[in-house]
Amino acid sequence: MRLVLDKDQIVSFALIGDLDNSIEVDDSIVPDDFMENFKPNYYLYDNNIISINTNYKEPELVVPDVKPSESQKMLMSLSQNVVTLQSMIMAQNQQIAQLMTKEAK
Repeated sequence: MRLVLDKDQIVSFALIGDLDNSIEVDDSIVPDDFMENFKPNYYLYDNNIISINTNYKEPELVVPDVKPSESQKMLMSLSQNVVTLQSMIMAQNQQIAQLMTKEAK
């Protein structure tokens, strides 16, 4: 198995092939549940021993508070105005067509 380390923390691994900046370790030192429980930084590698990082903390998922910018708000408003105007024009065109068919009779 090949391991990629950040200091003594295992950040990635490969069973087949190679990874940049990786080291080769014997499969006999790999815990049985390593692949099932693997998370970057969850395991440590020191002196040819792989152990659980007792200081490991789950990374916090940060969801950015995304709001439209002023220019995006203006563009949305203009788009709504265009849609409104287009529907008004279509309605007027229908009225004109109806008037023209009445006059033609």
